[in-house]
Amino acid sequence: MLKMSLAAAALVLTVSTPAFAEMSEADLARKIASGNIVGDEITKKECGACHMVYGPINMIGASWKILMNDLSNHFGEDASLDEPTRKHIEDYMLSKSMDASGSMYGKMTAKKLKKKKKLPIRLSEMPGWAGDHKPSKIGPEIWAKVNNNKSDCRGCHLPGLGG
Repeated sequence: MLKMSLAAAALVLTVSTPAFAEMSEADLARKIASGNIVGDEITKKECGACHMVYGPINMIGASWKILMNDLSNHFGEDASLDEPTRKHIEDYMLSKSMDASGSMYGKMTAKKLKKKKKLPIRLSEMPGWAGDHKPSKIGPEIWAKVNNNKSDCRGCHLPGLGG
C-alpha cells in the first residue's frame, strides 16, 4: 500500500510540477518518507489550498501540535477544519516532525526549544532556519526576490524540497 501511495505521489508531483521531473522516483520517495515533502493527500489539499505545503520535518512535534490546535487563529486567518480532518493532518505532521525521526539533531532541537517559555510556530523561528537564512548567507538581493517575506520559500526553493 505504501509503495503504491509513494508511486502515485511521485506521478502526481512529476506531472504537475516541472521541478520534480528532475528528481528520481527513489529520491522523491525518500523525501516523502523523511518528511521533507508532504506525501499525504489530505494534508496537501487542505494546507495547500491557502499556502505552500511545508514539510513536517521543518518543525518539532510540539510546535505542530500548537499550530494545529489553534487553526481558528492561523496567523490572523480562520483555517478551521472539521475535527476528523484536523486530527488526520495533525497526526501526519507529528509522525514526520523533526523530533519524530529519532535523529540526534531533532531530539536536541526539541529539548532546547521545550525549555523556552513559548514554542515557535513559524518555520522562520526554528533554529535551523535562522542559521541557514542569516544575513551573512542570504544577501538583500535574494530577500528582494520574495519581497522580504520569510514565508515565501518558493521564491528560492523548489516547492517542498528544501535546500
